[in-house]
Amino acid sequence: MRKIVRWLVIGSVCLLTACTSMKKSAYQDGLVRPHGTLNSQKVDKIYNNVWERIIDGFGIDSLNEDALIKHWVKYYTERPELMHRMLNRSAKFLHYVTIEVERRNMPTELALLPFVESAYNVRARSKAKAVGLWQFIPSTGRDYNLKQKWLLDKRRDPIESTTAALNYLEYLYEFQDKDWHLALASYNWGQGSVKRAIALNKDKGLPTGYEDLNIPAETRNYVPKLLALKHIILNAKRYHIQLPNIPDKPYFTQVTQERDMDVTVAAQLAEMDEEEFKELNPAFDAPVLLTSHSDTFLLPIDKVGIYQTNLDNYKGNWAKWQLYTPKKKESYDAIAKRHGIGLRQLKALNGISARQKVASAGRELLVPTKGAKGLKITEDMLRDVQVVSQPSFAKSSVKVSSKKKTSVKTAVARQKANKPTKSKKKTVASKSQSKTAKYVVARGDTLFSIAKRYNTTVSNLQNLNKLRGVAIRHGQQILVPTR
Repeated sequence: MRKIVRWLVIGSVCLLTACTSMKKSAYQDGLVRPHGTLNSQKVDKIYNNVWERIIDGFGIDSLNEDALIKHWVKYYTERPELMHRMLNRSAKFLHYVTIEVERRNMPTELALLPFVESAYNVRARSKAKAVGLWQFIPSTGRDYNLKQKWLLDKRRDPIESTTAALNYLEYLYEFQDKDWHLALASYNWGQGSVKRAIALNKDKGLPTGYEDLNIPAETRNYVPKLLALKHIILNAKRYHIQLPNIPDKPYFTQVTQERDMDVTVAAQLAEMDEEEFKELNPAFDAPVLLTSHSDTFLLPIDKVGIYQTNLDNYKGNWAKWQLYTPKKKESYDAIAKRHGIGLRQLKALNGISARQKVASAGRELLVPTKGAKGLKITEDMLRDVQVVSQPSFAKSSVKVSSKKKTSVKTAVARQKANKPTKSKKKTVASKSQSKTAKYVVARGDTLFSIAKRYNTTVSNLQNLNKLRGVAIRHGQQILVPTR
């Protein structure tokens, strides 16, 4: 209750000061809608769609300087196909995130933050090893109890990562004296970095707002991106952006898991596409759902009934895969023979160097269950999410080091300079991407490690080299793609 009162008090102050703190041009251009109060509507209020719910809960003030907001509005609206892909990708998760934001009486702009962070891609991965909708780096993920271990990464879990992100944002809001602009900058750049920038301005007798600080270009563009997306959603018709019809109701729910179960089996019991099942459950990086990892998984609500019916009547094998903990000084060769799998397959499946002979104590291995038949090692089982480059979603197209700072005017100028232009060289570049070169397999190489090195996939290497499996040998020549 005290928190609700606090929001209302803050809102009243904002309402009284909004007209004096924002440039008149912002109203005239329609770039911002003046919000005086944060919505504290009940979660159980029903809207026609999730967009109405989000708009009704907007509560973060715009910026005094709107040049970067305009830039990002233009950037996004000039790429309707990317907007379409991003908006539709959010359909499974946006209602859940919005409801969780509302539960905490937080402004619903925060439900749009995964658009900026990951384009609402649960499998997004940055060069800094940040993953998931909310792009947690490993250390911050651990700070917020997101488990990271072999074949499991809770930073990708839609429910747990959302809880962690909102906990973190609540903390940053309090840490930065209840300033959402500074809290968001802290989420992007780090709370300590923002605090030091504030202290530096204080020492110089300068203002300490988000727009006044000397911060990296990426952080300078971070809040404008969010506000640009907010503006586009408010004015979708004006920009000819078709917002997908996302109902104002939950899409998924948690289902209790009582035994280990192959992902294929779970998807078949729910009578749903296996890829959609994996998209809902991206934290599990194995072909089997392990009760040692989690006692629940997610299903679309409309699939729960048929899943339960099929589960009650299922008579087949539950799992072809299991985890095995090697004994002290046990060799991989012995483990492979014990579980009826080829040595190279075992190592490729578990990301083990060909040179390693003895298993590491305590390091669990994925192996077949006893009597498992019809085993097939696919690229999906070897996968490590490709590094994503998202200048249109997550990162600024300006490349600067974390130490290099920029002003708003400089950032706008750089953004314009980085605007893509049509060029005849584009065709030549695209053709060169299909070129190949010969590569000699070194000791310890696997198709998986080579694919990562050449920024490609295992299946692409298999196609290039007409390989049926994943086995390769030292000294073998294979084709790899070159740019």
